[in-house]
Amino acid sequence: MLVRVLYLSRMNEWHKYPFVRLLTSFVAGLLLSKAFEDYRILEFNIALLISVVLVITASLYHVKINYGNRRVFGILSWVLFIVFGFGWNHMHQLKHKESHFSRKEYPMKYIAGSLAETPVEKENSYKSVIQVRRLIDSTGQAVPAKGNILAYFSKGQQVSEAAYGDKIVFCGDVEQISKNTNPGAFDYAGYLEQMQIYHRVYLTEDAFQILPGKENSLYAVSDRWQQKLTRVLKRQPMEQANFALVSALVLGHDNFLSDDIRKWYSNAGAMHILCVSGLHVGIIYMVMIFLLRAWPEKGRREKTIKAIIVILSIWAYAFITGLEPAVMRASVMFSMVAVGKMLQRKSRIYNTLAASAFIMLLINPDMLSWVGFQMSYLAVFGIVWLQPYISNWWSPRNKFAKYFWDLIAVSLAAQIILFPLLIYYFHKISIVFFITNIFAIPMATVVIYLTLLLFAISWWAWLENVLALMLDMWTGWLNNLMRIVSSWPIAYFDDIWVSFWNVIVIYTVLVFSISALIKNKKYIVPSAIGSLVVVFLILSAHKYQKSTNNRFILYHVNNSFAMDFMKGHSSVFVADSLLLTDKEKLGFQVENSWKSSFVKPLLVSLDELHDSDNGYFSCREQFCLFNGDIFYVLNKMPKVDSSKKVQIDYLVLKGKPWINPGEIVSIFKIRKKVLISGSTPFWLADKWKKAFEKLDVVCYSTHDSGAFIIDYRKNQ
Repeated sequence: MLVRVLYLSRMNEWHKYPFVRLLTSFVAGLLLSKAFEDYRILEFNIALLISVVLVITASLYHVKINYGNRRVFGILSWVLFIVFGFGWNHMHQLKHKESHFSRKEYPMKYIAGSLAETPVEKENSYKSVIQVRRLIDSTGQAVPAKGNILAYFSKGQQVSEAAYGDKIVFCGDVEQISKNTNPGAFDYAGYLEQMQIYHRVYLTEDAFQILPGKENSLYAVSDRWQQKLTRVLKRQPMEQANFALVSALVLGHDNFLSDDIRKWYSNAGAMHILCVSGLHVGIIYMVMIFLLRAWPEKGRREKTIKAIIVILSIWAYAFITGLEPAVMRASVMFSMVAVGKMLQRKSRIYNTLAASAFIMLLINPDMLSWVGFQMSYLAVFGIVWLQPYISNWWSPRNKFAKYFWDLIAVSLAAQIILFPLLIYYFHKISIVFFITNIFAIPMATVVIYLTLLLFAISWWAWLENVLALMLDMWTGWLNNLMRIVSSWPIAYFDDIWVSFWNVIVIYTVLVFSISALIKNKKYIVPSAIGSLVVVFLILSAHKYQKSTNNRFILYHVNNSFAMDFMKGHSSVFVADSLLLTDKEKLGFQVENSWKSSFVKPLLVSLDELHDSDNGYFSCREQFCLFNGDIFYVLNKMPKVDSSKKVQIDYLVLKGKPWINPGEIVSIFKIRKKVLISGSTPFWLADKWKKAFEKLDVVCYSTHDSGAFIIDYRKNQ
């Protein structure tokens, strides 16, 4: 019934939001295209042609014959844009094009291109992205090519002085980036795919050459200005933490941020301040509108000049932040609002929001998969939809009280609509965000304008020093506030894990509950309680499901050995000693598997794997018994009596033992599989796999297929 009421209440308004209708069908097409990667372009052209013919036919019918059947025209228009979105995403993917360097059958010796970002210094290397332009053979002949390659450079003077737009030629082994299949691990390959990066290369100082000349694209010029302004900040007498915050907050350089700073802002619910986004563009827009209020509007000329000043200010800020996608999408939206105000048209914010999203997705359909894109548009939608209703809960007469209440309403509206995404992507949610943002947003506004003023007068040394001291002091206060708030024991909840479909259910309940209480305030209590109960039941069901854990996992960790024996909320994790001491590597590859399974592991070094028995897992030397299966971990040829075969279920190979597969088969009767871990080099794993398969022994290599998992629940 509620769905029917909501549908009927919006039917008369639907025609006022053309971009909302267009966007929903276009996004549906993009999603279908991502779901069906192998769709061929010829079939797309045929479907598009048929759709256009149908829409033209419907248009003629719609105009000349019967206006009452306009819904037919609307449905066919939806079909057209679904098909258009399907094909647009397919055509945008470089990997589908014949011009992509990986599809070229060419005797390639060198690759020529340009740096798509200024190299960022890491602990042992520099990282950048190379845009491929040409493939060159040994005779110097070249063919055009396209593509992006993630490049790691050994440290040296040549790369340390390189910048965005520099031309480069190199010779190296380009390899495809494989997906991380370890349970719960961050899929870095999937993240890079969203930026159309599928390959990587490691280059030593003598394997590449930076060529004279630079690309003069708008992005390259923007990057040069960004680097110039960064140097202005670097010469100021500021604490490192404060410099890092200003660089991230104003210029979008987050590579200076320490893990501690990220943790403070994340726990306090103010992570959005560290990422240059719509919040920062909104601050620029609102302050410019406020400053221009003193200029009287006598006619259209003054309004036009004001709108031009506002738009130029917005895009000037986008320019110095490196034209980041998050800033560009917000700049497009606020520019549309400014133009609407100039034309004296009441801006329908939902339509403006949809129009800016449509434009950004036309430019780059991959943005639909970006977490920042999803969160920024959802946050604005939540603010526009919910903030007016939340503000009406209380109407303080005091101006300061009203200001702070409005800030709380904005933060609460954004957090309500974002919390399902926050727990899905980050497994964490702050519960003090409304307190944090009351102070953090005004303080961040001051930091932005102090920094912009510092840039403007950087030629005046005395005033520059004064402003730098003020900026350092103010930024220090903001950092200290975040540090204090994040240390509160009730600041946040973490290790919250939900599935994609759990998120869909939570959003469905959330939207229907909010719609119900907006229609009738007497539903506010039951709606809130009902939503909380559903969320609690979903989280409880997920945790209960994990309590029945009964799995064996052989993780794929390059140059390391790691396997898990999980039972309920317990686990015996066996790994080599080097991995156990490498907290960063362990956290990236394995820890999320434990957290998502609500497991408390017992860490055991492979070197110390002796006799043990804890009820569900037992071990005798290199033999491990779990759920009736016998696992034997082999890192060297065993000295056993070969007159009688040793029966095992799984033979797990570690490292580089000099083994003879034929001799192994004569010693062991392997009932199920040979497992090769990531601790074994790829070339050796491939050699062993072929040898065992010739002996009719099933062999599984984590290099080829990722983590090996046995879920015993499915076998019961």
